[in-house]
Amino acid sequence: MTAFLLLETFKSQSGVSLLAVISVVIASDTGHQGEAIKKIIDKAPDVFKVLDVILFEKILEVVGDYQPEIIVCTLREWEENIDVLSEIKNVCPQTLVVMITEKEDPEVVLHALKAGVDSCLGSITPGYILRSLEMICRSGIMIFPRMLKPRIQRIADLSEYASKRIPEELTGREREIYSLLLKRYSNKEISQQLFISESTVKVHVRNILQKIGTKSRVSLIDN
Repeated sequence: MTAFLLLETFKSQSGVSLLAVISVVIASDTGHQGEAIKKIIDKAPDVFKVLDVILFEKILEVVGDYQPEIIVCTLREWEENIDVLSEIKNVCPQTLVVMITEKEDPEVVLHALKAGVDSCLGSITPGYILRSLEMICRSGIMIFPRMLKPRIQRIADLSEYASKRIPEELTGREREIYSLLLKRYSNKEISQQLFISESTVKVHVRNILQKIGTKSRVSLIDN
C-alpha cells in the first residue's frame, strides 16, 4: 500500500485530515521493547513517523503535547497499567491506541478494550507489526484473533445451549446457576458471577442435579 493511499484511508476512517505521514508515539514499560518497535516502524518513513519513545509511566505527561495519530503501548504488566490506559483517551481523544502484550488472554483483550484501547496484538513477529499498523489505520480496530478464540468458543457454547428450557422445579437461584452450568462455567466462575461462595454453589449444583435426575454436570450439558 502506498503512503498516499494509506493516509487517505486513515483520514476517511478517523475523520482527521492529515497533511503528513502518520505520527506515532511508542510507550513501553521496558525501554528496550520500545526501541525495538521504533526500529521496525522506522523502516517505513514514508508512512509512519515516530515522534518519541517513552516509558509508559510517563505517557500521560507527554502525549497531550504530541497528540499523535497512533500510540503503540508495549506492556508486560498490563494489570498494573490499566488505569493509565483508561486515561489516554481523555488526553488524546482522536488517537488510536494499540496495545502489544505477551499475555494472550481473552480477558486481557476485554479489559483493554473497556479501558479505551482500539487494538490488541499478541505475540506477533516483528515483520507483521507494520502490516498490523496498516490494518489498524484502515479499519480503526484490530484484535489478534488467537487471543479471542476461547471467548468466541464460549459464545458459541452459549448459542448452542440457549434453547434448552430451564426446568420449572428449580428455584430462582438454581435457575441462575443452571444457566451458567450450560455455559460451562466452573464453580469458581459461578461464585464470582453471582457473588456467592463456592461452597454455596456446590450445594445448589447438587440440588439441581438431584431435581433433574442427572448424575453429573457433564451429562447435564450433553442432554
